[in-house]
Amino acid sequence: LSLIIYNMSIYSSLKDSKYLAYSFHGLTTLLFQFSTNGIFYQFELYSNPVIFNSVSWSLSQFSLISILWFLMLFFNTKKTMPLIHKFISMLFIIVILMLVLFIYSFYNVEIINTIRTITKPLSLFVLLFVFTVAIYGLKKKIDGSFYYLLGHGIFLITIFYQQLGGIINQEATLLSLYIVALGVLFDVTFLSLALGEKFKILKENTEINQKLLVTQSGFSAIGRTIGNLSHQWKIPISRLGSLLTQMEATLWKRDDKLKNELNKIIISMRDSLN
Repeated sequence: LSLIIYNMSIYSSLKDSKYLAYSFHGLTTLLFQFSTNGIFYQFELYSNPVIFNSVSWSLSQFSLISILWFLMLFFNTKKTMPLIHKFISMLFIIVILMLVLFIYSFYNVEIINTIRTITKPLSLFVLLFVFTVAIYGLKKKIDGSFYYLLGHGIFLITIFYQQLGGIINQEATLLSLYIVALGVLFDVTFLSLALGEKFKILKENTEINQKLLVTQSGFSAIGRTIGNLSHQWKIPISRLGSLLTQMEATLWKRDDKLKNELNKIIISMRDSLN
């Protein structure tokens, strides 16, 4: 919860949607875990098992939506992975449709079992797909990809452990009940570290750009100063050149040596201006 509040504060400062998506992901995942672990049930927020199932599965779809949303923003898939971005958008729409059906199950409880048979493999596919995208992001050396891959990988391992444990051992153990919650904790923590790495690199790039701007402004000031001096010198030197030309014309027939010296000086002064 503290990480959610922390990233919301960063979003309020930077207005970067990645931090908002992370906070939404953390909140929906937290609520989903409260629902599946029976915390809501213990507080008697609902006593009807049908409502319990509908709420739990609806929260699971909200969690998947937040995972896909954060994935798109974190890796900037629209720019870095255009084809993958289109596929993510398609999954996004499918999960939203599943969410609508689960909300509808509040009014028509008969469809919930049918929807669950589709949602379970879909959810697993989405999580595996996100893990694959994280591997691809690490391969492309996108900032924060390592922490993203590590967090989501741990989360995926805990889900597989719980599912395989339920198949092998019919009786639920304490570890199998809470291991996914532990995986969620690792996932949210490492995703926050991934965002932190992005923020650190963004800060370093900003400082470098500021130093470049200061350097460029210094060179620009020097250039303007030289330009002003050149402009101030050009008029008197031009007048001097005119006077020397008059002198040259006056002395043209009197002293060839003086004429040559004057020509050399005038040419040198003009070349220095150019």
